Amino acid sequence: MSRNVLINCKKGEKELYDQIFRSRYFRDGGASEFNYALIFILAVAYGFNEKNFKPLRGSTEWVTRREYIRKNDDLMTFLRSMVIAKTGDISIINNDDKIFEIAESFANGGIHRLHHALLNKHSPDFDKILEGLLNKGKN
Repeated sequence: MSRNVLINCKKGEKELYDQIFRSRYFRDGGASEFNYALIFILAVAYGFNEKNFKPLRGSTEWVTRREYIRKNDDLMTFLRSMVIAKTGDISIINNDDKIFEIAESFANGGIHRLHHALLNKHSPDFDKILEGLLNKGKN
């Protein structure tokens, strides 16, 4: 598939997404591609919050399709806001390729932290926040 329709991660790190997908947070079913998109968004949020921006270099593999995020106005608004905050350039909101390139860099910086938070270090507060986000996405 063409790169411009896919969300990518560093080669070998798709397994982190897979492990999160198989975790208790995503066991209730739902559209798997959309759940991978939610995992990606959470990884972006972790990377952005921690200012951990790591551009993808070298080989990559795909996580999900961009369309699963584009269909959701809230998710696209989050990505656009994050990109404006990173670049200081409001005109970038019309450049999906740049938005997703920056988002992939933050996800690359946040996926390990997200994986650790979900699978190795549960806290009741984090569980409540995550369950609320997941339930909102199903409505």
